Amino acid sequence: MKLSVFGLFAATSEAKLQAVGPAQFKFELFDIEVHHVEGEFVSIAVPDAPVLRFKGEPALPVFREAVILPHELGEWTAKVTNIQTSLMSLDGRKVTPSMGAVPVCSTEVNGQTNMTASAYHGQYPKVEQVLLEEPYQWRDVHGAVLQVLPVSVDHDAGTMQVLKSCNIELVSTKPAPVVAPKVVDPDFHGVYSSVYSNFEYFADRFVRDVKMGRTLIVHEPQFKRHAQDYADFVKQQWSQDSILFEASGSSDTIQSTIKQHYSEDLGLSYVVIIGRNVPTPTGSATGAECDNCYAQLNGETLDVFVGRLSGASADDIDTQLSKFKTYLSLSKDAYNEKMHGSCYPAPWDPTGYEQLFKDMTNTFGQMGFSQHEYVMSDTAGAAQTALQNMDDGVGVFGYIGHGSGTAWNTPSMDVQDVQSLTNTKKHFISLDCSCDNGGFQSHSPSLAEALLTSKGGAVATMMSAPTIDTCCLDYLRAAPQVLAEGKVTRMGPMYVASLAKAQVAAPDRARTQSYNVFADPALPIAFLSAPASVLV
Repeated sequence: MKLSVFGLFAATSEAKLQAVGPAQFKFELFDIEVHHVEGEFVSIAVPDAPVLRFKGEPALPVFREAVILPHELGEWTAKVTNIQTSLMSLDGRKVTPSMGAVPVCSTEVNGQTNMTASAYHGQYPKVEQVLLEEPYQWRDVHGAVLQVLPVSVDHDAGTMQVLKSCNIELVSTKPAPVVAPKVVDPDFHGVYSSVYSNFEYFADRFVRDVKMGRTLIVHEPQFKRHAQDYADFVKQQWSQDSILFEASGSSDTIQSTIKQHYSEDLGLSYVVIIGRNVPTPTGSATGAECDNCYAQLNGETLDVFVGRLSGASADDIDTQLSKFKTYLSLSKDAYNEKMHGSCYPAPWDPTGYEQLFKDMTNTFGQMGFSQHEYVMSDTAGAAQTALQNMDDGVGVFGYIGHGSGTAWNTPSMDVQDVQSLTNTKKHFISLDCSCDNGGFQSHSPSLAEALLTSKGGAVATMMSAPTIDTCCLDYLRAAPQVLAEGKVTRMGPMYVASLAKAQVAAPDRARTQSYNVFADPALPIAFLSAPASVLV
């Protein structure tokens, strides 16, 4: 049974939480769908809205938007007016419970989850339908997350209350001070514009700088020449000076050096690590190698763009530097506007993964990509099809499935396969949702390293070092959206904006700490950038 409730709402298939001013928002809900799942359960969905993911608790739709706060003074709250609601019957049924976070590699077939008893008595959720979360600082911005829970249920009464529309204003206990305009790094300006829903209303507050920020190059002693080569590359390409730092100490020493240069008047925007043996912090939530932890200078946010040119030999680093230059020289080659993906049919969620890939490929199609396709990993010859697409030339390769550190396992494509790729002039960007393949200290080489150190393969990837759960799906959903907006045009900012949007949609402390970026983070994305002169 499917009940699409159009009688209460206008005949359209979306909902909106939209900024209408610097601190003013309008929420409108036009459609809600109630599906009979099985037995006594129903699912409640709003098109394009994620659901709450508290294991065993009702999986209800939720809207979450990152918002800039006009200033940092006082305590901020959300004032709600012009509220319109409707009360509906659950017809004696219960809302299906969430499975919570599930390992991507889970082989569980039965998706049913036991209910948390307290969540199915009385009103749920037991928070306000509209609330503003705790404010935070991200580099230049004071922000927060605005959350709207359009559906609340009372299983004792057998009803659900639907929030049809309302006006929201963010208010502070302190009057607004006069705030001077601030010049912002151009790449962070693009990231903020992509992540914050009300950024356009602060155009006079955050002024985009004309020049990219400084780069700190952290290198192993044996790669001093490569570090200087990269610094010369940055100077020629983007007219920006770099700071070289030889990594002879611990990750704490590197972290202190990053903070020092970040705090200087000239600031810091990029950190490039050269060599697989440059130390890295351990993620407090993951216990795995965590280059992103170097970027967490103000808490949980990523305040600089970090990328690693991993590898054990001079040839490994030379290969990557050469690939970056080749990629730039072919920035307008037609292969860049092709996308291929490989999708694992999760036994516990047989349609969810595939729907995500359908949405991804549709987004690339709307961007004008001449090829935008995927294959299911249980399709005969799926690995050969994917590898052949890589060799023929694709701008983007996407993957959802099992990973083991040295391979994509569903379908099987390992380090040796990657090292055998012949796409030496058609390198791709990798968008990945798999376990362990970013673990460059645990595997030698990891699949991520092999993708970059092989003469074919990828020019950029971001992969998880530990086993990861379904939080990676939010990142994979966000990345094509970020690319389609075109507000960020470099590799590092694209990955950071995608992770930030995923964190807003469904917070997970392990998500950001899980990932390591293998790329020149300042490298322009070919299909979003104008042709560039390159070093030869």
